[in-house]
Amino acid sequence: MSSSNDQPPTRILHELRHFISSLCVPAPRQRGIFPKPTFGHIQLPPYRLANPNLMKEICDAIPPMDDARHLQPLFVLPDAGMGILDRGTGDKLTRHPLSPEIMAFSDLLIALRASRKEAGSSLQAWKGSDDPRTWHQSGIMPRRAFVVIHLDSQVSADSALAQIALVQWAFDVAIDTQYCIRILTMSTEGVRNVVPDLAKLRSPDIAIPELNLIALGVSMFK
Repeated sequence: MSSSNDQPPTRILHELRHFISSLCVPAPRQRGIFPKPTFGHIQLPPYRLANPNLMKEICDAIPPMDDARHLQPLFVLPDAGMGILDRGTGDKLTRHPLSPEIMAFSDLLIALRASRKEAGSSLQAWKGSDDPRTWHQSGIMPRRAFVVIHLDSQVSADSALAQIALVQWAFDVAIDTQYCIRILTMSTEGVRNVVPDLAKLRSPDIAIPELNLIALGVSMFK
């Protein structure tokens, strides 16, 4: 049995990095077709992974871009996940030029509410931060973001509302070429994931790729 200090298998890291980078590839714009946000899902093993460190690997796999075109990594955790988070996790994830933000669902909901400008479902219903490097100063959602949502079996009101608002925001702002939104959900088997359902309500034909870590043999590395 491998220890948590061993190097993770090369295949898993390769597939994980390829999956994350593929979500960052810009979709071609087509005349008469509204652009959409990009979604993806990772199925996790039924225990906490120490190696590979998914947060770090996801951050490292997001391709660097020029100046203000970088994607801001946002990790959204349930309350249980925030409670067991190591204090030094944020420092370990420091990434130039945009350090990841780790937040609870309640924090995400606050940012989405602060981003709301008026009622309705359109680009005009939302405020926009001009620079992804300073978005947190205004407390509203960044124009360019890679949002990673870690789901568990405990669905709080903040969690449900934040997921609904996030999907609406992502679709509403996608029409603006200054926006680039990627949403990745992660959960174990059997955990309810409403994000794909919400996305398909807005775009029934949207494709949501999935990476199954268990199928890659990660269960051998407890």
